[in-house]
Amino acid sequence: MRVKRFLLLFICTYYWHQPSCAQTINFDSLQKKQISVKEELILIKPNHYIIQPSGNGANTGVYNGKQKLIIIDDQWNSLVPKIKQQLKKITPRKPSLIINTHFHYEHTNGNLTFGAEMIPIVAHENARIKLEKDRTLSAPENLVQKASPVKGLPTITFIERMQLYDDQEIIELTHLRNAHTDGDVLIQFKKANVFYTGDIFVTTGLPYIDQNNGGDIYGMINAMNYIINVADDKSKIVPGHGKVSGMKEMRAYRDMLTTIRNKTIQLAREKKTEEEVIQIMDTFIKQENGIASNIDFIIHVLKMVQKHERI
Repeated sequence: MRVKRFLLLFICTYYWHQPSCAQTINFDSLQKKQISVKEELILIKPNHYIIQPSGNGANTGVYNGKQKLIIIDDQWNSLVPKIKQQLKKITPRKPSLIINTHFHYEHTNGNLTFGAEMIPIVAHENARIKLEKDRTLSAPENLVQKASPVKGLPTITFIERMQLYDDQEIIELTHLRNAHTDGDVLIQFKKANVFYTGDIFVTTGLPYIDQNNGGDIYGMINAMNYIINVADDKSKIVPGHGKVSGMKEMRAYRDMLTTIRNKTIQLAREKKTEEEVIQIMDTFIKQENGIASNIDFIIHVLKMVQKHERI
């Protein structure tokens, strides 16, 4: 798994999980550079697919139900034609509904096309609120996600839980508070036993946690505990970025973050300085998990430990 300083990664290769470069982001220019991205259609279970872009971009979930064609996250607007090409391999139907797992650009920018086609878009109310105005993401200077035009805003929102129905399938949307952001939604297809987590769970390295917009390592761990409690060993779990997984990978990811948090609590109680915590945790993460570390992530964990543990 590869992780650097996540939002710098995003700037350089237009997604969250790639090598770092400049600090100023121009979303319009990034749109034009998506032309080289390739989309792959992957069957998860009967009637459940993901459309996965090259370069560790955000996964798009597809449910081809008896009554509805539901899309979960719609990537960049410039990639929508490629998404539609993949959808044609499944069905000639037009999508019935779009669901946004959270507000970040590479998960919601395709709303501009689908919204203009009058397709309903569902999200947590906080995701719509975030999309309505310019938002500074938790990253180096000048990383601002611009407000979405009205046509790209969710048209249906909820607060805690929402259920949708397609013949015998129950689709439950649950707000998992203050995890990756303050507007994260878990989508559970109960009959199929398929879960779409958004960026609460990724398989590409350490998580990016958007602290400026309500993200919190404690909420991430709580969210994963919730998913582990409602899923089972036969569940298919679709991450926001990366490969389709199951409970084994989810538990390992939860355990990794819990261990990192608990080690940080120990260091904070020992009155280690921020510089000492960064140095110790950088080595600890590399040695214990075999993945690249991330200074921004370490600093976030330390701040949340100080906040929650009152250290």
